[in-house]
Amino acid sequence: MGPRRHSLEAIDCLSSQLAKDVKAFSTLKERLIHLQMMENQRVCFGKSGIHGWGLFAR
Repeated sequence: MGPRRHSLEAIDCLSSQLAKDVKAFSTLKERLIHLQMMENQRVCFGKSGIHGWGLFAR
């Protein structure tokens, strides 16, 4: 899907509810697959108030 550009307002109002969707995994392979599927939902590129750009994790 590639990187996405988000405004500072969109990044500021991100919900932490996605982080609560963590469950116990019986194997490392299951956890890796889950993390790979969630990667695009948790990482975004946007404008930082300090540096002018940034990579943000939700």
